[in-house]
Amino acid sequence: MGLGKCGIHPIFQFTTEELEGNELIMKLMILRGFALLLFLITSSHSEEKYELQSYSPELLKKAESGDPKAQLQLGGCYKEGRGVGKNKTQALRWIEKSANQNYSLAQFFLGQCYLDGEIVQKNEKEALRCYKQAAENGLAEGQYNIGCSYYNGNGVAKNANEAFKWVNMAAEQGMADAQYILGGLYARGEGCEKNTTKAVECYRKAAEQGNEEAQRALGICYAQGIGVAKDEQEAKKWLLKGSAKQTKQIKEQLKLSDDPYSESLVRKAEAGDSDAQLNLFVCYLNGKGVSKDEKEAVKWLKASADKGNSNAQNMLGGLYSIGLNVEKDDVKAFEWQKKSAQQGNPAGELSLGNCFYFGKGVETNKEEGIKLIQKAANQGYEPAKGVLERLEQLEKK
Repeated sequence: MGLGKCGIHPIFQFTTEELEGNELIMKLMILRGFALLLFLITSSHSEEKYELQSYSPELLKKAESGDPKAQLQLGGCYKEGRGVGKNKTQALRWIEKSANQNYSLAQFFLGQCYLDGEIVQKNEKEALRCYKQAAENGLAEGQYNIGCSYYNGNGVAKNANEAFKWVNMAAEQGMADAQYILGGLYARGEGCEKNTTKAVECYRKAAEQGNEEAQRALGICYAQGIGVAKDEQEAKKWLLKGSAKQTKQIKEQLKLSDDPYSESLVRKAEAGDSDAQLNLFVCYLNGKGVSKDEKEAVKWLKASADKGNSNAQNMLGGLYSIGLNVEKDDVKAFEWQKKSAQQGNPAGELSLGNCFYFGKGVETNKEEGIKLIQKAANQGYEPAKGVLERLEQLEKK
């Protein structure tokens, strides 16, 4: 689709702001450390592969014999109702038994229990204590969550230096989320000396592991020459990777065409068909059936936007917002995304909401920003829902 393939997505403005030093954004990104509220994670960074089991007499026997792994599994069964009725008391009992045997995963998940308050009264200080136990036993997730706790002041006084120390420990173990957050700390100089080159290095490590936020951040670094030489090809590559999972859903919702280059498509575009013009933009930008030609690509995108195509208007605004294939211009970005939003385009509404929220090309108006993002979310636009969720989390802190 055009939106994903050209690598421009309204949510990218969050990453851009992070790099430019907006304090709010690092908080939004750091909050990902508390998104791990699933009781057991099947894709944990830890070298031990933790596969969920259902309740069985054999599992109970192992747990009763003192096997800490079985005890944690059994606690999870009671918590989630896997093969047995849910029982908060039994869930907590078995998890604590496992944690008391110095089993790092159990210590970490006990911390999660204290954080989410589902089977035990919420207690951020206890959560931090459990995370520290896991961290001191070398568990990257524990180290990462301690860093998040120090950054946000959850259960402990805010301390950027401690946040950096613990996140760095997790990052050194290869944890992608930690590498991404560490990049943000380097970019802002929080808990460390500001170093955009190291920020890019961290983003790259996380991006190469598939972390989409890091891929978007790395793309924007290349687009704006932050910590690395400007390289529009690399920018597009990483921005595209960072939007891959959302591509199909957004394409369907925005009704974006994906036709390859053809003489028929050219004729339609030349005749003034705005959808064909937008499609040609994608073809020339990505070399799809025709040699890559960025100037020709932008020409057709502008033609489509001038014809009133709301997707093209939003995408053109996106190009201006990060200076990709055009000179960066926040005011022009705002103007084009406003045109898109006025037509009810959810991607345009989200983009415009970001402009108002962060004061990009317009005077800051957070209330108006949230209102527009909510409008996009009400249309079922998943990226807008994600942004709202983060903003709501921030307001609770």
